[in-house]
Amino acid sequence: MVQAFKRLHDGLASLAENSESFGSKTILGLLRSAPNLTSHLKGIKSRFTVDKGGNPLPEVLLSNAWKTDTDELLPVDGKDEIYDGIMQEMSELEQSLDSQLKKFEKKLGCAQVYNNCSI
Repeated sequence: MVQAFKRLHDGLASLAENSESFGSKTILGLLRSAPNLTSHLKGIKSRFTVDKGGNPLPEVLLSNAWKTDTDELLPVDGKDEIYDGIMQEMSELEQSLDSQLKKFEKKLGCAQVYNNCSI
């Protein structure tokens, strides 16, 4: 996504530069009026890292027609308080669940016998 916006920005700048030689200034005006995305891209780059080749869908759900080489944006720790709070809460819940599981295993006298099948 970030690369696509960068290519779009660079493409519009190149078109505007090339349209300066046109007799009509309407096209140049339209191209010059396109918003400058540079500051927004810098903000996104500072808040996210890019996981190359990531795909949001599990492999089993992807047919060859749906497979893509996409980049997944992952939040940077400490850049988004809400995200960090949610991740902290999830970690605490997982620890609590693990603790409960161990108590049940001890009470029942058996170890866990399930596979992690989450998607």
